[in-house]
Amino acid sequence: MKHTRKYLMKSFRIAFVGFVLILCNSCDDVIDQASDISKGELTQRFGDGLDIDNFSLAVSGLYSELRPIIGLDNHHLTSWFADDMASGITSGKFSDFDAIRPSRTTNDHATKINGFINFQTSIANVVNVIQEGIDTATDETNPADIELANIYLGELKALRAYALFWYSQHFGRGLVVPGFGENITSVTELADLYKLIELDLLAAEEVLPNKHPDDVGAEGAQVNGAGRPNKGSAQAFLARVYLNWAGWPIKDESKYALAAEKAKAVIDNRSVYDFELMPVFEDLWRVENRRNKEAVWLIEYIANENEQENRKYGIRGRLGTDDAGGWDEHLGEVRFWEDFPEGPRKEGTYRQELEGLWMSHPTNKLPVYAKITGPDGDLDDVQDGFRTNRSDFFIRYADVLLMFAEASGRAGQENAQAWEALNDVRRRAYPEGTPDVGPADGNLADLAFEERKWEFAAEYMRWHDLVRMQIVEDALRDKAPRTTMVDGVLLTEQNPIDPSVDLSPDSYFEAIPASVLSRLGL
Repeated sequence: MKHTRKYLMKSFRIAFVGFVLILCNSCDDVIDQASDISKGELTQRFGDGLDIDNFSLAVSGLYSELRPIIGLDNHHLTSWFADDMASGITSGKFSDFDAIRPSRTTNDHATKINGFINFQTSIANVVNVIQEGIDTATDETNPADIELANIYLGELKALRAYALFWYSQHFGRGLVVPGFGENITSVTELADLYKLIELDLLAAEEVLPNKHPDDVGAEGAQVNGAGRPNKGSAQAFLARVYLNWAGWPIKDESKYALAAEKAKAVIDNRSVYDFELMPVFEDLWRVENRRNKEAVWLIEYIANENEQENRKYGIRGRLGTDDAGGWDEHLGEVRFWEDFPEGPRKEGTYRQELEGLWMSHPTNKLPVYAKITGPDGDLDDVQDGFRTNRSDFFIRYADVLLMFAEASGRAGQENAQAWEALNDVRRRAYPEGTPDVGPADGNLADLAFEERKWEFAAEYMRWHDLVRMQIVEDALRDKAPRTTMVDGVLLTEQNPIDPSVDLSPDSYFEAIPASVLSRLGL
């Protein structure tokens, strides 16, 4: 039996109602919120027992609910606080976040929180029905169906962990709906939130296979990367959670060893999971490589489908004076660009051929990220200039390598494999012949952390790294350009941070918007 479900023809729109996929010809159809669909109604629609085909559709359908939540740039608003991302002075909320103004808006975060609450409720409903099907299995039930149903449960727990981890990074706490055995209906503090995320991911690691059975292409063809989480995806996600858990504010340094252990498990089994570094850094950002072997866990989008596109790229990262009519939003800090080590990685990170254009911009003299616009010509013809099917690489194999190196160093477990992991990333990043680094060059953890700064520029990760290492003020108080001159004048910092802005740990996390707490009666 094949359980793969290909996306339907463009004339149809896939929408998720609770955990039912509805095929509709009109984009005017009203989609009910998942929280309005009870478990009883779901069971009645699909019947009792292991209805594997509909379980497959239901789990696939959850991604149709996830994409509109994470496919917009307000999913990563705090990224503009960091020292890698900048915004044009006329781009509204992005320039406000870039300057870390005290009047930070919370409307966009309220929208995201509400979306994740609904998403968690949808997951809980699907989990309950699948679990009931497993619990009522008989001796006549196909064991392969039970195994697949358990894989779906593991996938759902990994997806819920995704939502909970987003809360943890932005608010230092989270909102958890019932559905996984925990009777939690209120705000969950960070230490307990990490424990819930850990439980979900350990459960996912236990049941997810080396390759998700539904993560295949047309007619069952092999595809690159993990678009549906596999065992390696869960292990890599655990490594990321442990790395954050070991940092500020919990500072449970015992978690560094666990982070190294889980990252090492991915590295040791990379051939089984079919993960590896892309040979050419720039090629990671090409649409044709939206699925590649470096993607330890990716989120796929469907271009030209209603709210199923990735809307964070393309002209959002281009300049307003560009022929493409850019929006001056997802740009780079000049100082960060100045400090960026030369080599293939810098050439693949920035649109170097646009250097003269941004330096001559009348108001927004800021570098252009190739990671956002796509390499030259790659995203020029997408719908509206920004509706793309580019994947989000939630975790790249390069991240696994650097997490292993950093966590090993911080756990006092420096070893040859950890140094090799760091150097694997460096060999792609720097000109051929650049020597490897080793103990004589410095502390392994510090060198790996520094490497993250350059490897993941403009990937919406830098702010969270600054927070966990409690170095926000050190990184942000001096972002002014040092060497870049235009017409003999040194460039100034755009959207500078007011000296009165609090950059202490007291300001690292955002407050959960009052409108969300009111909705939940909290």
